[in-house]
Amino acid sequence: MVNEQLLRNVIKRIEREAADDGWNQDVWGHLDLKADQASPGDAGLERKEFTNHFGTPFSAYTLSDMTSVSCGTSFCLAGHTILEAGESLIFSSDEDDAEVYSHLCLTQDGEIKHIQTRAAELLGVPEFANIFEPGYRGPEGLKAFKSVVERETGVKLD
Repeated sequence: MVNEQLLRNVIKRIEREAADDGWNQDVWGHLDLKADQASPGDAGLERKEFTNHFGTPFSAYTLSDMTSVSCGTSFCLAGHTILEAGESLIFSSDEDDAEVYSHLCLTQDGEIKHIQTRAAELLGVPEFANIFEPGYRGPEGLKAFKSVVERETGVKLD
């Protein structure tokens, strides 16, 4: 069953980001660090220790609140779903680039999951639903994207 309230809240987040031409459904968990930021920690993300599914420990940064971040960001529907649900995105700490990406998240129960897998669970939709497909961006793509979301979920958004 689709979590209609969460879906509507996520769409509102995307609408705010799209109004500034920042939303891009093609980009998952993206941080664009400023010139004086050498790591996600410099942008305000919290560093934590984790253990992967092979039992190997690793260090990474987590993001759970956009207001604490001092860098450019871009998230697709799945990434916005994670943050709207109060969970965290995990960013690798071994990036030397000005752009850092995430494909993992930390659930409220402390599990590490793939962003799309967890977003599908939270929204109550299939993991490979068309609402996670790329190809939409900015204000001009939002209307078409919302039509796909409505068709796929049965939830009227406007």
